[in-house]
Amino acid sequence: MSWGSALASAVNAATSAARAAAGKIASTARAAYDYLTDEAHQEKAKRAWDATQDTAQAGGQKAAAAVGEIYDRASVFFGGGSKPGEPIQVCPMQDLQAPGNSQWGGHPSQTPVLPVEDFHIVAVEWLDGTDTKVIGDCDQYVNLPQDAKWLGDSDISNIDRLGISPRFRVRFDRPVSGSFKWRVVPVGGDASEYSGAEKKRNAKFVPGKLDWTSASTCGDGTVIMVNAAQLVAGGGYKFKVEAKDHHGAVVSTGVITTKRLFWYSELPMLNLSSVLSSTGTVEAEFAKHHLVMKQLADLAIPHQQNIGSEAEVTTLKSNISAAVAGNPTAVSKAPYLLRVAYTDHLAVKNPSRPQRVDGVKVGPGAAAVKIPVSSTGLRDGDGEAPRWLWSNLVNGEGWFVSAKYMPSGRGAAVILPANKVSMAGDLVRSRSIEVDVSDLPAGVGTLIVNVNVVDRMRGGLAFGGTPNICICTRAWWNTVGHHDQACTVVHEMGHQVHMVVDGSGNQPDRVTTQYDKRGHVGSHCHNGCASGQEDYSTSDNVKASTCVMFGTVNGKVAFCGNCAPAMKKVDLSAGF
Repeated sequence: MSWGSALASAVNAATSAARAAAGKIASTARAAYDYLTDEAHQEKAKRAWDATQDTAQAGGQKAAAAVGEIYDRASVFFGGGSKPGEPIQVCPMQDLQAPGNSQWGGHPSQTPVLPVEDFHIVAVEWLDGTDTKVIGDCDQYVNLPQDAKWLGDSDISNIDRLGISPRFRVRFDRPVSGSFKWRVVPVGGDASEYSGAEKKRNAKFVPGKLDWTSASTCGDGTVIMVNAAQLVAGGGYKFKVEAKDHHGAVVSTGVITTKRLFWYSELPMLNLSSVLSSTGTVEAEFAKHHLVMKQLADLAIPHQQNIGSEAEVTTLKSNISAAVAGNPTAVSKAPYLLRVAYTDHLAVKNPSRPQRVDGVKVGPGAAAVKIPVSSTGLRDGDGEAPRWLWSNLVNGEGWFVSAKYMPSGRGAAVILPANKVSMAGDLVRSRSIEVDVSDLPAGVGTLIVNVNVVDRMRGGLAFGGTPNICICTRAWWNTVGHHDQACTVVHEMGHQVHMVVDGSGNQPDRVTTQYDKRGHVGSHCHNGCASGQEDYSTSDNVKASTCVMFGTVNGKVAFCGNCAPAMKKVDLSAGF
């Protein structure tokens, strides 16, 4: 019978006089508990006891029996006690006496102690897959939801190791509904590394609860706490939960370490001559920052010689999506799957750039005219500079567009055929052209040759708003070595995990050496170079840079000391 049922039984069984007695006796149980836990309530306990003594006899035998049942329930709920008519244990053992009150039959030096079930806290433990299995020190993958679908291909044992709020269990030494207090305690990788601004931007940067918080066990002496403790979204932070009982005894869990995990698939295009042979270097670098990478099977995609135009990018994305859609395992890992494609070149064409030379002597016997190729760039701030001709990159695409000679004076312009214009020197690549003017009528005039040039070549691309990455295996007509490919994979994956953070959105504060544009596209890190430059793309800056997140391939594979703290902090719970 529950406490409410017992009280109802007492009321129904008693006479009118007994009903009042039962209610007062029930209040006595509550007063006794208050007395046991707070000496300030001694007078309250005394008055309640007096009332019980005055009314218990008037209640009759029926009320006494029902009230006895109430006290049985109160003893379990409130942690022990004695029934009316029985002596309450004090220390030393004697009949009940009130301190300093001779009306209670006591003496000023005697202090009553109402007995309490002497329960003690035994343990607070992380749960590990069931409501009874526990674990000590462990890792917690805070970016993944608590869903069994994320356990496959992860080496994570159960869903209790997923999510930012791990379950824990508190246990007393006997079956009792007892109160306790608990708190989350940072152990290492101090969560105070997050700034106040960061915590305001993202609630997942705030651990909780750090202050002692009250709770109680169920009647069996245990309770499972769900969605109570919060870790942080970053990796490498260590926490434990402490709990203490009414005696002040403190127990603690093992140390839990936050990590993040994501999967990736490589998608090499068919018929490539060189693709990164191992991603071990890549995985090792991310592991330093508590990011665990799990590789899935490769997925082949059709060959594209170059990814430069919007049409080529669209085709690439379509091919990647089709390959992933055909693999159920890859499909199941979204949105925590990165897709790393490999192509030949990632060159950008700047089309139909005019090359003009005035005062050219033409006619029979005239020497071929050599013209250095130059052009402004497509990006803001890219000035006039020597450019390579767009040659031998994509089948069917050449560098020549048109050519004409305009004689001085009023003569009509003469269109020159393609066979009169050639690359100077190297037949594979060149930054100059030669024009045969010997078949023109003798005279002086202007040559204008329109050519396609290479605006720039990229080592890799991270397609914002998608989980797609593309890595070139050839650049400037040469094969890219595996080390440089690995550097590029780290760099582009770095972009996908929000590097280099600029302090916006729900991500960490800006990295001190972060820059945007200034010779490159996107957010990068200039660590090792002088601050405040307008153009970080110079060869001197490439040599001086020390971070893998510099704006171009520099041979570095590691995140620098400025970027590492942000890598530790980033929130990847939304996936890619």
